[in-house]
Amino acid sequence: MKRILLFVLILLTFYTYAQQRIPVNLTVIGLGVDSATEAQLQAIAQAGKGRYINATNEAELNQALGEALGVSTPSLVQEVEANNSLGQATPIAASTSITGSIDPLRDHDWYRFEVNSQGLLNLHLNNPSNLDMAFRLFSPDARDLTGWRVSPSIGGLFEAQLDLKGPGIYYLEFADSGDNANAPESYNFTLNFLPGDNLEPSNSFGQAVPLSATQITEASINPHQDHDWYRFTVDRQGLLELLITQMPEELDIAFRLFSPDARDISGWQVPPRLGGDNQVQLHLPEPGTYRLELADSGDNASSALNYRLELSYYAGDDLEVNNSFGKAHSLTLGQDVQASINPKGDHDWYSFEVSQQGLLNLLITDSPLDLDIAFRLFSPDATDITGWQQARAQGGDNDAILNLDQPGFYLLEVADAGDNASSADLYRLRLQFDPGDRFEPNSSLGQAKLISSGQEVLASINPQRDHDWYSFNVAQPGTLNLLITNSPTNVDVAFRLFNPDARDITGWRSARSEGGDNDAELALDQTGTYYLELADGGDNASSPATYTLRITMSP
Repeated sequence: MKRILLFVLILLTFYTYAQQRIPVNLTVIGLGVDSATEAQLQAIAQAGKGRYINATNEAELNQALGEALGVSTPSLVQEVEANNSLGQATPIAASTSITGSIDPLRDHDWYRFEVNSQGLLNLHLNNPSNLDMAFRLFSPDARDLTGWRVSPSIGGLFEAQLDLKGPGIYYLEFADSGDNANAPESYNFTLNFLPGDNLEPSNSFGQAVPLSATQITEASINPHQDHDWYRFTVDRQGLLELLITQMPEELDIAFRLFSPDARDISGWQVPPRLGGDNQVQLHLPEPGTYRLELADSGDNASSALNYRLELSYYAGDDLEVNNSFGKAHSLTLGQDVQASINPKGDHDWYSFEVSQQGLLNLLITDSPLDLDIAFRLFSPDATDITGWQQARAQGGDNDAILNLDQPGFYLLEVADAGDNASSADLYRLRLQFDPGDRFEPNSSLGQAKLISSGQEVLASINPQRDHDWYSFNVAQPGTLNLLITNSPTNVDVAFRLFNPDARDITGWRSARSEGGDNDAELALDQTGTYYLELADGGDNASSPATYTLRITMSP
């Protein structure tokens, strides 16, 4: 009847907790049951995703109860003689109180207990008045883990903390130090096992616990030299904010970050003080699976209390990865794009193509308030042609008009000035291209564009130092009337004329003023192809606005 009541008690406990939506572990205990009953109990435990424990005596029952119901100090238990060897060890719970005696002389008392995880075992030993007892701890594979630990005084109290590295059955051996005394008077000791967190085992790279890149979890650095490993996956570069709080006062939990190819990319990051928070922002430079290793700095302390780990991941923009010259994102001119400078040190690269020379209007707006976004432009031959052009203020717009003096692929690099700030908020970039005139390229005698008498030519001096070359044929000697009108207000269009032998026969003839007309009447005494070169007087101005050129030949 007692066995039935015991089983019902465990089920009711589970039911009550379940109604409160508190996760618990189901444990089913059988004491001296036959094989058929044991099979039924095992099936019940399996259906409840719990475990079954078979107890063959009261000591094992006491141990099972302590584990199942979380009893840290169950009723006092007496050693069971003979327990003079590892094979005869008295079974006890990992959290219990025990009485025994070292009697007769050279008596050794052995106990065994089982734990389901790594953790910290606190041991308190009260010696008989005439003994200074010693103990040692053995691992599940019967290795001596501690050597003999001796009480500091005869008849005194001895306390110890023991790190249990993993689950399994451990053994404790007690004896009088030196085996030179015995006492019918009882000793007693108390065990209190503090299990590691429910994420264990997570003690190595290969055992890393999977997390999302934005998650809160709790765990403990317990026992000494416990290292907690975690892993998370991101689909693009971005910013990871890591925060460790609820730090036990005796710990200064440090961490380091490993890249998808298992390189340590942060080194150990240590909090400023014992018990203090540890908060860091980390750049995740590429997509993939990262790993975090957490441990007490120096591996010299542990605690059964949980720390709190909070990860917050801010993905890079949709245009990532574009962090280098070779990964530049291709732009369509005239269309807005939105992107972010995130994380700190992020550089955004863009590429675009123009089919002729012209004027590029660049505008960066909606800059995050803590950024002063700068840019620089590279020519088709990868030469920096602007240097860094910085916004006038943090959060301010950045705009520029840039001369593109040749067709080809250009590259634009955008970053925070100084690389000392970042933001997940998006900036807006627009590139607008105003092409040069339809006669481009015609920047040299060899590229001169053929025009005819009476034709009206609309073209521009753009960009700065642009020279426009034209050619025309003369079938018989005569007079050339040349007229340049509608010049942009900031440009004084000048010209010079070359004969069929490519000799300059006029020198530079400038307009009378900026924006003014330029006209001439020239006698041409040779037949053949002549060349006309136009430019801004002084090569110090340009405009996408067009001028009008007309030549007329008369006998």
